[in-house]
Amino acid sequence: MISRTPAGRAYISGTDQAYIGRMLTMIASVRRFEPEASFHILCFDAATEAVFRRFNVPGVTAVGLSAILAFDPRLAASRADRTAHGFYDTTRGVLALYVMDQWPTVESVTWLDADLWFFSHPQAIFDEIGEAAIAISPHHYSPDMADKGATYGVFNSGLLHWKNNDQARRCINDYVVECLDWCDSTPNAAGAWLGQVYLNTWPDRYESLHQMRSPGVNLAYWNIANHRITSRDGAVWVDDTPLVFFHYSGVFEDVGCIWRTKNYRPGQDERATMSLLFLPYIATLDLHEIRLKRVCTGLRTATPPAKAGKQTPLMVSRPWLAPA
Repeated sequence: MISRTPAGRAYISGTDQAYIGRMLTMIASVRRFEPEASFHILCFDAATEAVFRRFNVPGVTAVGLSAILAFDPRLAASRADRTAHGFYDTTRGVLALYVMDQWPTVESVTWLDADLWFFSHPQAIFDEIGEAAIAISPHHYSPDMADKGATYGVFNSGLLHWKNNDQARRCINDYVVECLDWCDSTPNAAGAWLGQVYLNTWPDRYESLHQMRSPGVNLAYWNIANHRITSRDGAVWVDDTPLVFFHYSGVFEDVGCIWRTKNYRPGQDERATMSLLFLPYIATLDLHEIRLKRVCTGLRTATPPAKAGKQTPLMVSRPWLAPA
C-alpha cells in the first residue's frame, strides 16, 4: 500500500558519516510506502552534511550540527564531557524542538533510529497512537532478557513520537534537560545506559502518552523470542500482525567485508529469522553501502565492536559485484 504522507508529519533522525548507509537504507524503506515522507536528518559532521546535500534526496532536509548548537547553546558543553554516542543521544530532544520551531506547520515529529527497516506501511504506528501527544515503545523483553531493563530501560528510544502541542513540548523540554545533565554510552553509577532510562518515568509524568502495543513495531533481538515470524502473501508477519519494522541493533561489517551481528537471537524459527528478516535487509544495506563508497570516497566507516560473545555472520550474495 502506497499513500500520501500527511503534510504535518515529519520524521527526524541523526547520523555521522559512519552510518550514512544505514540512514539511506532506513529512509528508502519508509519511502517505499510513503514516497512523500519528510525527513529532517541531523548531520554530526561536515562530511555527512556534504553527502546529503550532494545526493539532494527529495523530502530529506540535512540539518547541520552548527544549526542545532546555535538553537540550543547548552549543547556545546556536553560535547566535552561524554562520548560521541552519548552526545548524539543528547541531541534528540533538541532536534525535535528545532524542527517544530523552524517548520511551524509540522504537527508531529517521530524519531526513527538509523538501523531500522520498514516491512510495511508506517501508518499502522500512527493509527495505534491516535490522539496521544506522546508515544514510546516498550522493549517487551523476552523472559531470558528481562534483567536487561535495569541497564537499558523499560522503553526503547528507537521510536519516539511527539505531537506539536504543549504537553509534548513539556515532555521534550524535560527530556532535553535530563540528557544535558547526563547521557552516555558508558553506564552511570546506577548502571544506566544513555537517555533511554529517562523514558521509564514518562507514563507517570505525562497524561497523554501511549505505549506501543503492536508486536510488529520495534521487533528486535530483545523480544523476538516472544513471537513467531512467518510469511503470508509476500508479507512478513509477527504472530497475527504484519511486521512494521525490525530494529537491527548490533549489525556491523567486519574488516573482511562480512556483515555480522553481535546481538543475534534466532527466535522461535531460525530459518524464518534469517531468510525473512536478516538476509533481505543485509542485501539492501550492502548495496547502499557499496554505492555510497563508490560515489563518496574517503568516508569513515563504522568501527566493528570489540570481539565479545557470539558474532553471527550474515552472508549475502553480491550479484552487483559480479563481472559483466
